[in-house]
Amino acid sequence: MILVNNFKHWIENKIKIHKVGISDPLADEIQIQVMASGVNFADFLCMKGIYPTIPNYPFIPGLEVSGVIKKIGLNVDGFKIGDLVFGLKAAFGPLFY
Repeated sequence: MILVNNFKHWIENKIKIHKVGISDPLADEIQIQVMASGVNFADFLCMKGIYPTIPNYPFIPGLEVSGVIKKIGLNVDGFKIGDLVFGLKAAFGPLFY
């Protein structure tokens, strides 16, 4: 997988691209293949460093996600591989695959 995550440098035309491994989900987690992720005006303000609650750099913008379940943790009920899902992240953090 390829991850673009240092958007401060993107604003300065110095974007960084990283290859990142994908680990298996923990017992209470679901791994989804992201098909769409929302990035809005507040995310762009964070990228420029002028939003009131700026996450530490580097960060991955966007809080909304939709995709397909690829793996399921041992303690997860009610979902199966192949289900289409959507959700929200609690804060700026990993949201990639």
